[in-house]
Amino acid sequence: MEEEAQLAVVAKYSALPLDRLKYLPRATADTIHQTTFGVVMILAFWSGPAAMAFRKYTSILASMPQAAELDVTVVNTDGIPELYNLPELRGRITGSCEVVFVRAGVIIDSVVRYDEEAFKVALDRFLESHHA
Repeated sequence: MEEEAQLAVVAKYSALPLDRLKYLPRATADTIHQTTFGVVMILAFWSGPAAMAFRKYTSILASMPQAAELDVTVVNTDGIPELYNLPELRGRITGSCEVVFVRAGVIIDSVVRYDEEAFKVALDRFLESHHA
């Protein structure tokens, strides 16, 4: 899928406005290491369930005013070979819209299968720890 088509999918399914998202068709470990405080969503454009999970996760982010301070980065699962080898993600990327929570370039938490409740819990915990 071409980058323009991928961005159209992001726009179609995101509950957040596009200006709140950074879309990267290709990403490296530096994408994680350069994130100060945010979430990185790994989107499989070929997966309907991943698109639905992305929609739900961005809806949750949009509904939480305290999440407005987060950087939200979306990467293409097919453009991140280096991320597949990070210890925190090795063997865990399956195309289900995985999400990692990153502070100061370090993965603090993750949700690696579609689980709305797990996402809410991880997000709340991540936001609370930032303000503690």
